[in-house]
Amino acid sequence: MITLHAPRQLPPVPEHGGPDGRPPPRHDFSTNANPLPAPEAVWQALRQADRGRYPDPAYGALRAELAASRGLSPERVLVSAGNGEAIRRLTLAAALHGRRNVWLPEPGYGEYRAAAAALGLGLRPYADAQELLDGLRLDPALSLVWANEPHNPSGRSWPAELWQLLGAQCAGAGHWLALDRAYEDLRLQGHDPVPPTVAALAWQLWTPNKALGLPGVRAGWIEAPAEAAPRLHAAVLGLAPSWVLSAEGVALLRASRTAEVREWLVGAQETLRADTARQRLLLSG
Repeated sequence: MITLHAPRQLPPVPEHGGPDGRPPPRHDFSTNANPLPAPEAVWQALRQADRGRYPDPAYGALRAELAASRGLSPERVLVSAGNGEAIRRLTLAAALHGRRNVWLPEPGYGEYRAAAAALGLGLRPYADAQELLDGLRLDPALSLVWANEPHNPSGRSWPAELWQLLGAQCAGAGHWLALDRAYEDLRLQGHDPVPPTVAALAWQLWTPNKALGLPGVRAGWIEAPAEAAPRLHAAVLGLAPSWVLSAEGVALLRASRTAEVREWLVGAQETLRADTARQRLLLSG
């Protein structure tokens, strides 16, 4: 029997920014969403979403399209209602499979801490890659390890050699490595440094809604590790509610993988790099 440890007190409610129950702010620096208007192809897909019936509960066609765009088998793709839902589900799955600690970047997304605290798991915050590596060596307890690439909110990346060390350490000790890729499509500095061999070891979370400037459409997917046993895939899939993704979410994800929208994202990155450089110049004057 698997026993979860109840928290000693109610977990804190994470703060997310955005309107926070008040009128929308003129300038919102908390969400890191793309400020540019979403491409017309995405708006058209959302307008045409079939709201009159349930989506396919298995999301077969969508998972096949997402998998093909990433060079994966469809069995490794699990759709989610955005990162918040995926984080909660993956944390619960990790706890049910014996992980007792959660390593989380700080500063970082508050849902990592909230999901772990709700299950009474040990919280292990870390400030940088070296602190994480040292902590994992000193504390061998089976853990769920959260990392960002690129980092939220700084946008920085770890070098490939640190990713290699982290992947080897997690694989050797049996930790679950969870890689949050919410900002990969908005990367403004450098290139993805995570080696393919390390990415294949991790549970990866993808959510294109921020890059498309549509954070209100909650949609994303989880990529299971290449070597994860089928029972783990099934366990994480089985923790999702029925029809976890709305018709609008399906439409957004399908549109996000088209060549037209991928090309738009490249142009958006160029625009945002130029805007960032101008803003820094103005602030330094």
